[in-house]
Amino acid sequence: MHPIEKSQLNAAPGTAAFFDFDNTLIHGDSQGLEIEFLVKRRQVAYLTLVPILIANFLFKRDLIRADRMVRTCLQIYRGLPADRPAIWKDDLYREVIGSRLSTTMAELVRLHRNRGHLPVILSASLRHLIEPLAADLGIAHILCTELEVDSRGLFTGQTAGPVCVGQYKAEQAARLAHRLNVDLATSYVYSDHHADMLLFNAVGHPVAVSPTPRLRRAALRRHWKIIAR
Repeated sequence: MHPIEKSQLNAAPGTAAFFDFDNTLIHGDSQGLEIEFLVKRRQVAYLTLVPILIANFLFKRDLIRADRMVRTCLQIYRGLPADRPAIWKDDLYREVIGSRLSTTMAELVRLHRNRGHLPVILSASLRHLIEPLAADLGIAHILCTELEVDSRGLFTGQTAGPVCVGQYKAEQAARLAHRLNVDLATSYVYSDHHADMLLFNAVGHPVAVSPTPRLRRAALRRHWKIIAR
């Protein structure tokens, strides 16, 4: 492994540090943690979990793509009022997600901010899962998967736009860079998953964080940094 040296994080105007959320900033998958939390509170029917468990089994074996995994999980929101997650998100963060923050990654957020870099969370996860931790870390910019809401104010179980993975994730970074005058060539990406390799190729300093085997192989081949979460 090649740890990030503090001296490598040189201040540069227009530099961003993009952080993935699941299995990067936090230990674990935020949607999975939310589902477990809601099951314990009896707010999700066990029958609803069957397709999610099947999809998770396939996803862990690289048999389905990340966007399909996310879309399968989103079915738990179908028909819920759009303001419903606000009821439980603070409890979920306090009881589950907050304690899973990686101290290593939190320190890297601080180091980047101290060097004048712009920290950004760029994730396939959902806004209500990310926002409490982003607030604690002082991260104002969140690019993520957004839930679709119908004319009655109910979640449809679909996304409003693409799932924030792969090509779309790289495009989101490019749009933010254009909007905020960020130089991607001097910017950093931290992620654990090979689905983010297009994003890794778009920045000057990609960092694989406790990576999947496929990402690890790519990182070793391309001499990308590898660090432990």
